Amino acid sequence: MTQIVDLAPEVLAKILIYLPLTDLVHCKRLAKLFLDVINNSVEVNYSVQRQMSGVLDNPKCKMSITERLHHLKASSAAWEFFKPASIRNIEIPLKASGVFDITPSTCLLGISPDDDDSVPPSRTTGFQYLTLPSRFHTANEDDEEGGFTWKSMTLEMKILDFTVSIEEHDLLALVVECVQPVR
Repeated sequence: MTQIVDLAPEVLAKILIYLPLTDLVHCKRLAKLFLDVINNSVEVNYSVQRQMSGVLDNPKCKMSITERLHHLKASSAAWEFFKPASIRNIEIPLKASGVFDITPSTCLLGISPDDDDSVPPSRTTGFQYLTLPSRFHTANEDDEEGGFTWKSMTLEMKILDFTVSIEEHDLLALVVECVQPVR
């Protein structure tokens, strides 16, 4: 009868990636074979790092496991010492109305047509949006100054609120005011 310690290290690693973090810690203490497989397998290390960081695996990711592990470790280290990869001041070209939404990749701000800066904006008639900088997205190549380009959309209606689900569904939902004549 074959025992688990008789399995090839690659097969053992494929089994270990499904274990929760606490069980992996116990396995490391159980036998030198397990310790070596856990320490030397990129897949098991990625599983450990994912669990420690509290993130789920994206099976559709085009990066290799080694690249994912590298980025996950870098991200965790940045949060550990709260050292962001970069800090940028980005000017807002149009007057913001106070209605906004932010996703991991996009910042959306409502546009106020009010010209008077002394009063708070009273309405939103459009929105401006910006793809946020990340380790995978840098400044627009077409921007001579190397900055980030705001894009905007103005509508002929009063926007009360909006929300987005860009990463998941490529969706923008608007709540607008529709005035109907009294009959």
